[in-house]
Amino acid sequence: MRCLSLAAQLQSQDHTCTFACRGGADALLAYITKAGHTVLALPAPETETGTEEIWTEAAQSADLDLMKAALPTATRYDWIIVDHYGLDARWEQAARPLCHGILVIDDIANRPHDCDLLLDQNEIENNSARYKNLVPANCILLTGGEYALLRNEFAQARPDQTPRRDPVRNILVLMGGADPKGVALRISTILAPYLKSMNIQANVIVGSLNPYAEALKALAATESAISVLIEPPGIPGLMAEADLAFGAGGTTTWEFCCMGTPLLILSLADNQIEIARNAQECGFARYIGHAAQTADTQIEQVFLEAVQDRQIRHSMSQAGYETVDGLGCVRVVNCMTAAVIELRPATISDSDDILRWRNDQLTRQMSFQQDAVSREVHDAWFKDRLDSQDSIFLIAELKGQNVGSVRYEIAGSEAHISISIDPAYRGKSMGRVLLQKGDALLPRTVKQVVAKIKPTNAASIKAFENAGYITEASTSDYITYLKRLRDSVN
Repeated sequence: MRCLSLAAQLQSQDHTCTFACRGGADALLAYITKAGHTVLALPAPETETGTEEIWTEAAQSADLDLMKAALPTATRYDWIIVDHYGLDARWEQAARPLCHGILVIDDIANRPHDCDLLLDQNEIENNSARYKNLVPANCILLTGGEYALLRNEFAQARPDQTPRRDPVRNILVLMGGADPKGVALRISTILAPYLKSMNIQANVIVGSLNPYAEALKALAATESAISVLIEPPGIPGLMAEADLAFGAGGTTTWEFCCMGTPLLILSLADNQIEIARNAQECGFARYIGHAAQTADTQIEQVFLEAVQDRQIRHSMSQAGYETVDGLGCVRVVNCMTAAVIELRPATISDSDDILRWRNDQLTRQMSFQQDAVSREVHDAWFKDRLDSQDSIFLIAELKGQNVGSVRYEIAGSEAHISISIDPAYRGKSMGRVLLQKGDALLPRTVKQVVAKIKPTNAASIKAFENAGYITEASTSDYITYLKRLRDSVN
């Protein structure tokens, strides 16, 4: 589903998307087609493997050959998006001739990748560090809940502020559409004796193929406080209205966060356990345990504690709401656009663009020198920087158009950096991409890069931090950021 959410955002910006699926169920393939995408239905693998097992080199090669055979001839895609735990750098490297860029979606950090962007939407401490030796040095890492791939409906239904969750009057149970073990029924049965006396309504959402749907309906027929909703429209709104929820620890974790809904998690699969534990560590959920290993009494106890403790609910609601805002797909698509920028040395013909960017009103507000620069002063300065042996001045181009610049002033093993973005491209992740690409081009004699940023320049602060810069010092006038490129002994 996360790929479908991303594809919808790409589609909204006039991109066409093709899904290559190995042995996908007919209903899923039809769903993808109905969403307006092309589907390549490839045969299922002959040998079953675990969901997180890395495929052999022969299996990966055969998989790529199948995809190539199904693709239109002479087609080169802008991007290939890989969301598959069995594929690694061997498949990705071999797929390079088919595309301009590769985006990998991962969350287990157990194999090397050859990609331009890597997305891990999980909230894990030092998440980017997990991939340090698994991706190329110039790979841009997109980690954390701000990149969670949610459908547009969640951003649209998101409350303007963290909702009040006191007292609990509405509970939502959502354990996935299929729920083959009947966990939603189990939870509903545990809650049933308490709901009416506590004046709580429980909405239980299930899929049309849920094998326990009839049993849930039978329970609801005897318990007026329970309503069974089969694939209802407006799920984001139902989440937003809930004062407390039960979930399984998958993508719905981020959906509940976006709505500011306190969440109790019962994981259903092994690959949900780490997500659930990290959600608890980050404060936006309570992890009860794996459903198959958790007693009913434990579920009951955690439920009662959550209902009775207003502070816990408020804390979970606030933490989740601040972590995920529903705009992850927008950010990822912006990064995909920015990732294809190319850097080249500045020339005298770039002078007009540099001056225009420098004299932009917002740029001046965030600069240490806020007066407008005259043409005469600018031309002299620009020529001096181009002629200087201690200056590296690069222009960022996107499809032949100048969109920004990055300049390094070299002093021994240290470089001082300054960047500028065309005002038309602000808010499109250009800054962090420009920084990472520029830093990667510095000579090996440069060991660290220093930046000074005004504390009020939130956009630049975020771009530098996302590009791996750390705070070195801070005053009321500016923050000094530092990025170590390599050890001084190398």
